[in-house]
Amino acid sequence: MTLRQPSMLAVMSILPTTDEVQGPAIHARGLEKAYKELRVLRGVDFEVARGSVFALLGSNGAGKTTVVRILSTLLRADAGTARVNGFDVVTQAAGVRGSISLTGQFGRSTGSSAGGRTSSWSPDCGMSRTLARSRTTC
Repeated sequence: MTLRQPSMLAVMSILPTTDEVQGPAIHARGLEKAYKELRVLRGVDFEVARGSVFALLGSNGAGKTTVVRILSTLLRADAGTARVNGFDVVTQAAGVRGSISLTGQFGRSTGSSAGGRTSSWSPDCGMSRTLARSRTTC
């Protein structure tokens, strides 16, 4: 991935957990993904420390959206492993989903903040707008 013309913004927040969870908030090793003959991810490796801020930047087609979809369990990698908040994205997908909040660049709210989009989508996830706002910092 390169640092040219970031074109996609996704906000993925890892919800606070107890001290029982050890290790990085996000751990990705050897992630690979192809669509037919087009290899979009080729061995992506990174870790995100708990409590840190991490930006996934790259040009159009660099694989940013694919990585976010894999980490949020919306897409399966062809190879590699990933853990989010201690949960394996393949074998513990429900744990991953229960421990993250994800919003994309474009939402259905008229506000431009990630918090506005989070509170707009929160009823679809069974969460009150008040609770969603309390968990979102922008």
